[in-house]
Amino acid sequence: MNAHGIDISSYQGSPDIDKMCDKADFLMMRHSIGILDDKSFDRSWAQSEGKCLRGIYYVPHPSIKFESAKAKLREIFEYSPDFPIILDIEIAGVYIFHSVYLDLTYGLAAYIKAKTGRYPIIYTSPGFWGSLWGYANGTHESFFGNCPLWVAHYKVNAPAQVPPWGTDWTFWQYRINNVWSEIEDYGLRYWESKALDMNWYKGTYRQLEDWAGSEIPIDPYPPAEPPEQGDYVKVTDCQWLSFRNRPEVYAGDRPAIGAGVRCKVIDRSDGWLHVELSGGDTGWVSERYASPV
Repeated sequence: MNAHGIDISSYQGSPDIDKMCDKADFLMMRHSIGILDDKSFDRSWAQSEGKCLRGIYYVPHPSIKFESAKAKLREIFEYSPDFPIILDIEIAGVYIFHSVYLDLTYGLAAYIKAKTGRYPIIYTSPGFWGSLWGYANGTHESFFGNCPLWVAHYKVNAPAQVPPWGTDWTFWQYRINNVWSEIEDYGLRYWESKALDMNWYKGTYRQLEDWAGSEIPIDPYPPAEPPEQGDYVKVTDCQWLSFRNRPEVYAGDRPAIGAGVRCKVIDRSDGWLHVELSGGDTGWVSERYASPV
């Protein structure tokens, strides 16, 4: 099963960090945006110590000067997070050339690599990064290809291609969860925030622990004792799954299995399970969201 985590900022207010760390395998926290500190970071960082794997992300604002951004990064270096420093690349405005913002991102990423010895994680979406990548050169391509990708892509079964990574990713922000009955389990307070970002790591928790201390690449979607014919599984880490008529085609099929529902495995094929509900209804669902009972 893929390791599962969340990312937070002041948008989530002052959640119960103990509950968050009990629920999630890892926690990503925003340190600052431009020259402005995130007002919830110090609290979240202090209360999460020793309770889960942690990452820190910085948002370079398009209007910030390069030296000012480097100063914020030097503050982050002092915390020694478990993961490489994260650059959140998503807010370039219309008042700045995309080529300038790409150069700023590259300069900060190279600075992180020079000072920490690790390539930074790049957080972005396929659409936004694609708008920057038209201005990329060979230096950009060779450098960013070594950076772990954290891709934001929602309501899909797998992220789209992102240059220069293609379909490879290390973290996937796959959903914005605004179902209160679910996110309150993470310690959010209803008067402060009504949404939470949900993320996968591309391997198991054990592999995430190993990766946090190194930069050894691993194969995506590693199997962990896959269920066999006749086994029972239940839906986890999502509100519901849709049945497919066959695994290779998605045609907007109806919702079929709710979270926690138990079903029997009829067959499996390349990461997909053919399952049967107690009432006899059958269909294909992603193995990623089905845990053995």
